[in-house]
Amino acid sequence: MPATVTNVQQNGARVTVKRSPSDPEETLDTSKHDIFPANERGLMTNDHCALIHLNEPCVLENSKLRFSSDEIYTYTGKILVALNPFGPLPVYGEMQMAQYMDKEIGAKGVRPHVYAMGEAAYKHVKRHKTPAALIMSGESGAGKTETTKHLMRYLAWRSEHVSGKAVGKLGELANAILSTNPLLEAFGNAKTVRNNNSSRFGKMMRLHFEPNGSVSGAVVKTYLLEKSRAVAITNPERNYHIFYQLVAGAPSAVKGAVLAGCKPENLHMLNQSQCISMPKVSDIDAFAETIGAMSKLAVDQREQDETLTILSSLLLLGNVTFNQDDNDRADVANKKDLDAAEGLLSCGPITSELTTRTVQRGGGGKRASTYTIDFNKLQAEAARDALIKAVYTKLFDWIVTKVNNFISGGGSAAALPYVGLLDIFGFENFVHNSFEQVSEVAFNEHIHNRVLY
Repeated sequence: MPATVTNVQQNGARVTVKRSPSDPEETLDTSKHDIFPANERGLMTNDHCALIHLNEPCVLENSKLRFSSDEIYTYTGKILVALNPFGPLPVYGEMQMAQYMDKEIGAKGVRPHVYAMGEAAYKHVKRHKTPAALIMSGESGAGKTETTKHLMRYLAWRSEHVSGKAVGKLGELANAILSTNPLLEAFGNAKTVRNNNSSRFGKMMRLHFEPNGSVSGAVVKTYLLEKSRAVAITNPERNYHIFYQLVAGAPSAVKGAVLAGCKPENLHMLNQSQCISMPKVSDIDAFAETIGAMSKLAVDQREQDETLTILSSLLLLGNVTFNQDDNDRADVANKKDLDAAEGLLSCGPITSELTTRTVQRGGGGKRASTYTIDFNKLQAEAARDALIKAVYTKLFDWIVTKVNNFISGGGSAAALPYVGLLDIFGFENFVHNSFEQVSEVAFNEHIHNRVLY
């Protein structure tokens, strides 16, 4: 809270303050209260480092004043702090991009902007012929993915101005990459508490440039897909978008008769949360957009159908439940869903894989013994969930491979210097956090310490 110091006592150990002219005076013990010097009321700067008094309350006050004036970007030296406006602002486009060409970060006459960061990375690659990286870091819903898209568009525009040969090339590449976003977001994004379209994976997009500054190709690398979300969600979150799109929009021929007769409320992977649909979002329309993105990636109809069939089998596997006998041995309780899943996967019976495990001892020149150990109910459920997560992860990796085949620009591009756009996905804190979730948070913090500091 802002206040004015009216008296200092005991060599600064106690201070008397007034929060406003009409409030009574208060005496505070500096050993028990956090008291910081304040800047002049209303002082607002483009760079937090330019504040007369630089401390946490002053930084927050400067950010608040700028945000209330629709200034969502503020520098902290060479770092750009961005606040999510949760709405459109007239600060993007080619007219604004032109203001940052050949300008340094913090140059006079131009406001802080994500375009300035893109310009700095682009000039570094062009001048030094070495890679540069821009890291988008923040909690879920902070706007990291949208920031990445704005940087992509700026680099597209910037590259087109280096020579006549470059005109349109990165624009086409940018459009190609942006056109794949619906596909990556369908398989890798989900609704969380703070964000209706939160990326649940980390992504590094590398744009490789020729010596003259024109683009040669691009590569997308992903890491740490939040596998646990495929089998466990908390209210009011959702599973990955693609599952809801599949149920709403996919034809019965690829879903199979059993899943075609189900609604999201009937599917365990989706009904753990009360949030099934999102306001102003049509899963049917989103499904059509996802399929359109697959077509743009030259994924043929057979592969599209197989992808949807595998996803359908996972939803049915999620519905498989188990009984447990007096000897603590698990057995499948609802064979109808399992039979349907096996039929879609064309894999044959998998009951034994879900309810037992085989252990082999010996070998290597010695007599080998093989033992079959029965699972109890909890172990069988864990085996079912592990299968779902493993298959979904492989499917996601296959999608990423398809994207890279589409945007790579040829084998020679990989040897060229690049601008890397690292989108570190925002961590979540669930009611029940698994070891996987803890590991993801720890890995994110490791990246912060290694790369940012």
